[in-house]
Amino acid sequence: MKITQQHLVITTLAFLVILLMGKPVQVIAQIKLTDIRAGGTYFPESRFIRPNETDKSTAKTSMSRAELGLRFDLSNKVDTLKGSYSKWTATLSGSYTDLQNKNYEQQVFPSRLVTADFGIQHLHSLNRSWSILYALSAGVYSDMEKVNEKDMFLNGGVAFIKRYNPNFTFGFGAFLNNAYGTPMVWPALIVQWKTGDKFKLDVSLPDGDGGSGFVNKISYAYQVNKKTDLALVFKPRLMSYDTETLGDKRRMLSSWELPAGLENRWHFKHLDFVVGGGMVILRTYQFGEKKLSKMFDQGPTSKLASNYYLNMGIHWHF
Repeated sequence: MKITQQHLVITTLAFLVILLMGKPVQVIAQIKLTDIRAGGTYFPESRFIRPNETDKSTAKTSMSRAELGLRFDLSNKVDTLKGSYSKWTATLSGSYTDLQNKNYEQQVFPSRLVTADFGIQHLHSLNRSWSILYALSAGVYSDMEKVNEKDMFLNGGVAFIKRYNPNFTFGFGAFLNNAYGTPMVWPALIVQWKTGDKFKLDVSLPDGDGGSGFVNKISYAYQVNKKTDLALVFKPRLMSYDTETLGDKRRMLSSWELPAGLENRWHFKHLDFVVGGGMVILRTYQFGEKKLSKMFDQGPTSKLASNYYLNMGIHWHF
């Protein structure tokens, strides 16, 4: 039987429901909201750079992105004598990106890009140093012009994780997604590395707190005092959306962002507040056909010129 997009959507949603409803009373009783994250990023007007551009375009685009994420503990069991643990968590996240496009001869970018995602993760120990992580999520990544099964992106994976010490964790595995319409397996790598006291290096691949899309983070922070950190931050971000702007054969929008800048973070009892800014070194955009056979046959790459960005965010932790 041929696996279609509809089969994937129905199967994944059914599996998510089964995970939650297998023991409904126990699960509902243990649900605890642990994190709320809200933030926004502003990119001012930047010049549109056409593929193989010979003369400068007058087209410009500005972007504003708002994000919200919630994390829930579904179950958390720890056996201190055996050194074993088992944890179930769920996440709800979403983002809204507003694009203001000016002076384009023909429309290239949508006027908005929206994400809404629900995920479940299960982490349990294999022994005192190794654990295994299962993750599954389903979400809509769309320009919201025509929302159907093509806008549904599914992700799932498994990774073996070794904790060498409290500051260094390494993991490897595989994850599956349907970004090109057919399930595709990719290698997975997890690195969590933190070091230092007054000066802190933080490498998170991927960054679980990075917001929508696939985000990595490398930061080097200076602890000004017990309540304030100032950090140099580099956060590459990969995003994929299903769009209607350029027709069915160019509906798959893939974008890369490479922002680097400074972030000032203030710590309070149950709240972190961050304000930052810097340069977005590179923003690339490709439109292609949403077929596995066309994965390496994407359209030419368009860009937005380098420019500054501003961001701010709040993190409540309970």
